[in-house]
Amino acid sequence: AAPVDISKMINSKRLVRGAFEAAELPRLPFIPWIFTHAARLEQAPVRRMYFDPTQYTKCLQNAQKLYGYDGIAGGFDSSLEMEICGRPVNWGGDYEAPTVSPNSGFDLGRLKDINVESAAKTGRFATVIESLRRINKVSGSNLALAAVVTGPLTLTAGLTGRGPLKELTERPEEVMGAIQSAAGFLLKVVQIYCQLELDIIAVAERLLPAFPPAHLSWLRSTFLPVVSMVRFYNAFSVLLPGE
Repeated sequence: AAPVDISKMINSKRLVRGAFEAAELPRLPFIPWIFTHAARLEQAPVRRMYFDPTQYTKCLQNAQKLYGYDGIAGGFDSSLEMEICGRPVNWGGDYEAPTVSPNSGFDLGRLKDINVESAAKTGRFATVIESLRRINKVSGSNLALAAVVTGPLTLTAGLTGRGPLKELTERPEEVMGAIQSAAGFLLKVVQIYCQLELDIIAVAERLLPAFPPAHLSWLRSTFLPVVSMVRFYNAFSVLLPGE
């Protein structure tokens, strides 16, 4: 009898989930963080892609079909959460991720009053949600799906324009309170993604490598609610530190 090719007996979704469960696998799964590149492949400017769920879905799906990787991730874009918080977006080139100008007077205490569920029904956030929903319906049984959210340190710095790590030694209680407010807001964003029955929630925290070691235990406690929620929804969490 001909030898059985085990790699053909397991689809990409099972491969990805098996990696998190320490299962014996025929190969490691591969999920690149593709976003603006997907728009360039379709020659669809990022701004246009963001305001059309059909275009957004097509860009992500066609990039995956071209390269054949094991999962599709929603936009890797830290401006998305900042826009939900009320900050205006700046658009650069056709294939550049948008940015948000920081506001030194931004009150992070307002984050607790933001209705994230309403935000998920309008604008760019709604496009991302609808696109992931469509992709899940078509390919969710075969491909892993991931959402990328901005970490609380990065969100705090992006909204206020102040470096929370530098100020942590000078005003620890105030800065910790600001980071916790950001973490509480992001928990609501994560829940919206989790309700889509995704496989992975990735937290992009570019400031983590520079975080003071003395406060790492405290920072871990701010991440635990996110990790717990992700596991409650039978998904897996990934921490993306640095650039």
